Amino acid sequence: MDRNYITLEALQLSADLKSKNYVELFNQNNGAFPLQILHCNNELTLQVTLPNKHLLVQKLHQGTLPQNLKSIKLQHKQDSNVQISFPTEVGTVHIEVTLDLPEENTFVLHVNSNLNCAKEHFHQNDQREVLVLSNDYTIPKHPTLYIEQVEGRTGHCFVDFGKKTKGCLLYIQDLGAIQQMAEQSQVSYNDTVKIEWPQLGFKLPHAKRPLKNKGTYCLQQSFVSYHFNKPKSHHEASDLYLKLLYHIYPHLKKPQNKIIDLVEIANKTLHDLATYKGCWKQVQDAAFLNAYTNSYDTPPESMVQMAILRPLYEYHQRFGNPYSEHIIEELLKNIARFYDDELGIMHRWLPANSYLLDFDEEQKRSFIMDSWYLLYPLLQLVSLFEQGLKNDELKQQLLKSLSYIRKTAKTFNYDWPIFFNIYTLEILKEEGNHDVFGEVDTAGLYIQIMLKSYKLYNKATYLAEAKRAANKLKSVDLDSLYQSNNAAYTAEALLELYVETSNRKYIEIAEIFLGNIIRNCALWDMKYGNAKERESFFGLLPLKRAPYTAAFEEHETVAIFNRIVRLVHQNNITLSKNLLFFVNEYMQYALHRLLYYFPPSLPSDIFADNAKTGYVNKSIYIPIEDIGDGWEALGQVGQEVYGAAAFFNLCIHHVVILYDDCYVISSLPFKQQTRNKQQFKILGVPEQEGVLWIKSANPSIQFEINNKQQPHQEYYLIKAYDTLKFTSK
Repeated sequence: MDRNYITLEALQLSADLKSKNYVELFNQNNGAFPLQILHCNNELTLQVTLPNKHLLVQKLHQGTLPQNLKSIKLQHKQDSNVQISFPTEVGTVHIEVTLDLPEENTFVLHVNSNLNCAKEHFHQNDQREVLVLSNDYTIPKHPTLYIEQVEGRTGHCFVDFGKKTKGCLLYIQDLGAIQQMAEQSQVSYNDTVKIEWPQLGFKLPHAKRPLKNKGTYCLQQSFVSYHFNKPKSHHEASDLYLKLLYHIYPHLKKPQNKIIDLVEIANKTLHDLATYKGCWKQVQDAAFLNAYTNSYDTPPESMVQMAILRPLYEYHQRFGNPYSEHIIEELLKNIARFYDDELGIMHRWLPANSYLLDFDEEQKRSFIMDSWYLLYPLLQLVSLFEQGLKNDELKQQLLKSLSYIRKTAKTFNYDWPIFFNIYTLEILKEEGNHDVFGEVDTAGLYIQIMLKSYKLYNKATYLAEAKRAANKLKSVDLDSLYQSNNAAYTAEALLELYVETSNRKYIEIAEIFLGNIIRNCALWDMKYGNAKERESFFGLLPLKRAPYTAAFEEHETVAIFNRIVRLVHQNNITLSKNLLFFVNEYMQYALHRLLYYFPPSLPSDIFADNAKTGYVNKSIYIPIEDIGDGWEALGQVGQEVYGAAAFFNLCIHHVVILYDDCYVISSLPFKQQTRNKQQFKILGVPEQEGVLWIKSANPSIQFEINNKQQPHQEYYLIKAYDTLKFTSK
C-alpha cells in the first residue's frame, strides 16, 4: 500500500509538533508508552510515543477551544486516567482518556468525549482523528492495510507500520455509543471508519439536521490498541486482530439480555410455513417451497428445499408435530425431481419448471450453475443420511452425484468459479468482487461432502479428495470470504479433517476463516432510524460486500458454530481461545437478534412498500431477507422462505428438553451428560458468561449450578464450564 492522503491540517499539525509550537498540558512518562496532552494549533491533541520509533497522535476535540487555556480543566485521577473539561461556544465538552496495559508490549488507549449541548448547531467532524508519524515527525510510508470498515460492519481499522518496522494498530470507534448524534443529525454510520494514511479513524458524514440544545451527545468513543509484534503471516494477522479486539470488546456498548422463548417462535414459524400458501408452489402433482413468499415467477430451487429439510429433519426428532412431519414428507418425496439422470446431478432450478427462467438476471439460465448452489443441496443430503435418513432413491442419486462433483472439482483445479455451464463445465464467471477469484469458501462444502461420504461409504478415495481440496486453501488471507455461512462450513470441514489427519495446518486455515467471519460482523448497537425497533449488535453480513444482514446465513452460522465448539471440546482441539470466545459471543447475541427478522416482532410502518421479489406478509413468522441501515426500510429484497429454519436451528442447539412440561434455553453451547439427561456442562472459554432460561409449568423443578441450589428467578447467569443439574420433586 502506497496511498497517501495527508491533509493540509495534518501537515500543519506535524510541523507544529516538530517545532514544539504547542503548550503541554499533561505529561505522563511511565517508561513503556510516554503520553502527552498538548494544546497545538488551537487543537487539543494527545501524543503517545511508541517503542517502534513512531508517534501516535490523536485529536481529542475537533472544534473551537477556549482562548484562555486556564479554562481547560485537567484532573489526573490515576496513572492511567485523565479527565478534561472546558467550555465552548456550543456547550461544555468532557473528555476522558484512559491508557490501559492489558499485557506486556500492548496498550489500549480509550478516548470518550461528550458534549453538553447549550446551542443548536450543525456538528462537524471532517478529519480522521488519529495521525501516525515517525518519531522525527515525518510521514511513515508503505504500511500494510489489513482491515477497514466496509459498509455497516464494525467501525475498525487494522494496520501495521510497514515492512521494516515492528508493531501493529487496531482502531475501533464504538459506533453504538454515538447513536444519539446519528439520530439527531440523520446520518448513516456506514463506511465512516477508514484508513487514509497516515490518518485513520472516524469521520462524521455531512449532517442533515443540527444537534439540539439541552442534550448530551457522545462525540467519540474510540479505542486504539497497539501491539509490539508485527504479523508475519495471514494467520498471525488474524490472531493479533482478535487478541487486540478481545481487550477492547468488554468496553463496547451492548444491548441488555432479553428473554426469548425459542420453542414458541419455532412453533409459530412451523405453523406458517405449513399453512401459508404463499410459501409453496404447485408444479404438476408436487408441492415445492418458494424461495420468497408469494414468488411464482421462477422455478423452485433445490437449495431452498434442502435449506429447510435438513434442520427441520433434526428439529423433528425432538420437537416435531404433524406440521413438521407433513413438510418433511413432501420435501423428501419431491426433492428427487431436481435430479438429472443424464448428467448425474441435481439441478439448481426444477427442470419441469425451467421454462419460466426469463434471463432478467445472469444466473437465470437452466444451464448456468452457481458453484455453491451445486454443492449445498448435496451437503444437506449427505448430512441427512448421517442423521439416519432412510431413502434408497435419494441415496442412489447422492452416490451418482459424487462422481459428477469430483470430476467438476478436478476440472476447476478445486478453485470454484461463480458461474459455470453445468453441461460443458465452461467457466462463465470467475470473479465476484473485482479482486477475488471465484468462491474460495465453497471448497469447504466440497470437503465436507467428501468427509461425510468417506464415513458413509468407507471409501478412502473420498478422504483423499477432501485432502486435495483442503491443500488448495493454503493461500487464504483476511479477504478470503465469499459467503459467511460457507466460510463457516469450510472452517468446520477443516477441523473435521484435522481430526482425521492430525495435520495442524488445517487448524490454522480454519482459524483464518473463522476470524474472517467475526470481522464480517457489525460489533455495534445500531439505534438510529428504524433500528431503534430491533437488536443489531454482532450482526453477521452474508457476503464480503452486502448492505444488510440476512437470516439464512446467520442461522446456518449459529448451527455450524455450535457444532465447531462441540467438535473442539470432544477432540481437545487447541483452537485460539480468543477466537473461541468470539464464536460463542456471536451465538449468544444471535439468540436475541434473530427474532427481529420476523415481521410480527416489528412495527409494520418500517417495512418497504414493495419487495423486489414476491410480497411481504407482515403477519407471518417467515423472515424477511434484509435488515440494513437504520435509515433503510426493511424487506426491500423479500421474505425468504429458505431462511425459515432459523428457530429450528436455535432449538436444536440451544434448547434442552428435561421433561414433558419443562425445557431449558442456554445462550452458550452445552454438552449434555449421556447418563443423566438432566445434567449438562456449559462450553466455551473459561469465565465466559451466558444466560439461561427455564420454561416450565412445574413449580417443583430444582436447579443447581456446580452443586449449589439456585433460587427461582426469571433467568440465570451462567459461565463456561459450569455444571448444571435439574431435578423434579
